[in-house]
Amino acid sequence: MAAGYAGKLACFLIKDQFGDLVHSVCECLISRGQLSLPEIGSFTLLARPHLASCLLVLIQHNCVQAFKVLDEDNLEARLRYTAIVDHVVLRACFPLFLELIREKTGNDQSEELALGLLQHGRLTLEQLIKRDAECSNSEDAQSQFMEAFTNLLQHKLVERCPRPEAVLGFSDNAGDGRPAKKARGSSKKRSLPLNFETQVRRVLAAAAPMEAERFRGPSRWIMDEDAAASTPSTSEKRKHGALWDSSSMDEKEVLWRVNFEECVKLLRHKACASHVNFSFGSDAKTVVEAMLEATRKTETTVKAAFSDALTLNDILILRSDWTAPVVRNALKRMVEEGFINSVGDAGSHYTVAMQKIVELARKTEVESIVSQRFGKPSSRILRLLSKKGGSEQKAISEKCLIPDKEAWQLLYQLMKERYIELQEVPKSAGDRAPARTFYLWHVDFSKLSSVVLEDMYHAAYNLHRQIEHRLEHEKELLIIPTTGSLSNEQQQKLDRLQSIVKILEVSIFKLMNTIMLYDFY
Repeated sequence: MAAGYAGKLACFLIKDQFGDLVHSVCECLISRGQLSLPEIGSFTLLARPHLASCLLVLIQHNCVQAFKVLDEDNLEARLRYTAIVDHVVLRACFPLFLELIREKTGNDQSEELALGLLQHGRLTLEQLIKRDAECSNSEDAQSQFMEAFTNLLQHKLVERCPRPEAVLGFSDNAGDGRPAKKARGSSKKRSLPLNFETQVRRVLAAAAPMEAERFRGPSRWIMDEDAAASTPSTSEKRKHGALWDSSSMDEKEVLWRVNFEECVKLLRHKACASHVNFSFGSDAKTVVEAMLEATRKTETTVKAAFSDALTLNDILILRSDWTAPVVRNALKRMVEEGFINSVGDAGSHYTVAMQKIVELARKTEVESIVSQRFGKPSSRILRLLSKKGGSEQKAISEKCLIPDKEAWQLLYQLMKERYIELQEVPKSAGDRAPARTFYLWHVDFSKLSSVVLEDMYHAAYNLHRQIEHRLEHEKELLIIPTTGSLSNEQQQKLDRLQSIVKILEVSIFKLMNTIMLYDFY
């Protein structure tokens, strides 16, 4: 199902954070796809109570979604479960999410609320209030909580959780691996089972609440202390205040979580602005940032190709310190390079070409990776092939200023690592004699992106394993003796271990940033 090192990394993260039993269930779902409870039990050999507890943990932390598929007679089929690999992998990006939330809200308490949701997966508003009461000693804790939570809602950084059980119609079946059947009264065959990612998208779409419901806050905040005091509660809750009208049982049971989709969207915007800054400077970056922020609420998907269109006047009023010549010049330069599209009557409107910016950022990153792994001459070759397309070895050697023998070695090294490909073009049909055949080197960036992404997942997996190995090897240093302190030699070993682990964690943090660029943007 979710093959490769992305699946291995996801399984490792679950094992590291939730233990072996939960890991066995998650690994089963990732490797085998959508399964029913009895099927998971038969593969994992876990007792029913343990299996149910493991699934509850995975659902609580947004790593698994339950669903049913109606059969041809609209009778409910057995409940099935599917792993959400993207959500599991994004657990390694929680530090990025918290940094983003802090920047976006400018509110420490909003960040603290988001941290609680990331730690616990899903919480009711009542649980959030209780947690906030335990962490806060402020006399104005009630209004501060309301402000922080509302701030997160307004930025769409938190959302109501999806339905606990999605229901798919038979025609929307996400595929369960069984052979396609013929429809009743029809000679046409049903479509083949969908791939794993498409299956998960169908299930998540069916489970998601409507947009208006998804970001709807509590039905009524209660500001009156007398009204709050009249609600049955503990003394601690009275001190904090009954913050909302919880007369409806449905309202009390609503679960909230951090909106991963919005976090990824905002990180994508940051990545676009960063690449614009690299290519055009700070003025252009500021313009793109403002345009993306102004049109963010109208983006319907994380991977939208373009932002909504804005006129020059629309853009100018976004910042009071801008002047028309500066903005107009920045827009002109970006339009020439395709970073901004000029649309509408006489090109009077502008849209940010986000997908193209992301693709160019990926190419820049690949060139950097090739330069680090194989040297600058190899990077020059890759850059030439990405611009000129298919080229012969002699032309590559001349244009990149590399001797023929060295160019030949570098080309075959890059081909061995699947960064470039060699295409044979015969001068006449059917005649592939070497003397009468052109040998053209070229880059297929769609394939190259997959290769680079798999290599990065492999590296991230290895870094996590390296941390696990070092901590396991030196675990006696992490258990401080109850009788006495560490010796000087032990303290030095512990300091060295902590330093190595910190370096590895920073490397993972940077690597996840790049993985986001290739897999989520």
